Amino acid sequence: MFPIKILFWTIGILNLADGILTYIGMHLQLIGEANPLMSSIWELSPYLFLCCKIALSIFLFILAAYFTTKHVKTWRLILSIPLLLYVSIFAVHLTWITYAL
Repeated sequence: MFPIKILFWTIGILNLADGILTYIGMHLQLIGEANPLMSSIWELSPYLFLCCKIALSIFLFILAAYFTTKHVKTWRLILSIPLLLYVSIFAVHLTWITYAL
């Protein structure tokens, strides 16, 4: 099993990659944002959208540095959910990038 810190880092990196790839895809009008909250933020400002994604990643990196718990198994399970979601989202990004090329 991966240490919890690695899970936080991985989710943070995938979140950042999602933000950058979504920004590029939406800017080029190749994709749309499926998350209604992030779509609303994009409509306010694409830069605010990117700043929110960066801020969330920074928060996750800070958690990776300072997070401690006695409930390691529980937190692995909890963190596996966003990890699987971001891996799926990353696969979708790879799909549209492949078709765009």
